[in-house]
Amino acid sequence: MHDTAAPRLTRHPWVSFPGTLEDVIDRARRLGWEAVSMRDGDPPVSELRPVPADRARPNSLSSRTGLGAQPLHTDGAHLERPPDVIALASPGAHPTSTRLLALHPSVSPLEDLRHGVFSVSGGRARFHTMALARDCLRFDPYCMTPCDERARRAVAHFRTSFEMSTPHHWSNNSPEVLLIDNRLALHAREAVRPHDPPRLLRRIAFRITEPT
Repeated sequence: MHDTAAPRLTRHPWVSFPGTLEDVIDRARRLGWEAVSMRDGDPPVSELRPVPADRARPNSLSSRTGLGAQPLHTDGAHLERPPDVIALASPGAHPTSTRLLALHPSVSPLEDLRHGVFSVSGGRARFHTMALARDCLRFDPYCMTPCDERARRAVAHFRTSFEMSTPHHWSNNSPEVLLIDNRLALHAREAVRPHDPPRLLRRIAFRITEPT
């Protein structure tokens, strides 16, 4: 990971640069970032491959969407403390873009996000929270159920925001990393077309701040 990538992330909700996930892991270790597993018992690094819904891991996004477009979401929304940063690494070019949407006061329903109540399924237990707490965003329409009108408006907003999101085209033939501030930006995957070549992204998540 370039030494400038982490500082740039403090000014932009995502950055991309040439490199591998191993570069990110090495730099993150030196910065004191903590790697986070998305599921109990899983390693921090996971491989993301588009698969039909009937072949997907239970309760994953792919089990709901299959090869269709995945909705805007933040990773780890089911965790009591979601990760702060997500790194996605691609070994080369492929045509299925990642979509990105930054939380912004001019277009985001901040009051609904701050005050609407969601029930979150964390696997073994449920808990209630808001989508935006301590200025950190969490949102996943599949593990978060809206409990009031404000939460329902927030869901509707993100459901209709896919086309307003920014596509990140994986067009480099050499390895590339996309670093996302998971506290301030949502991401999604475009639909996989029938004859698209295989797509592989490797992912790792980090926490970079102490709980308060």
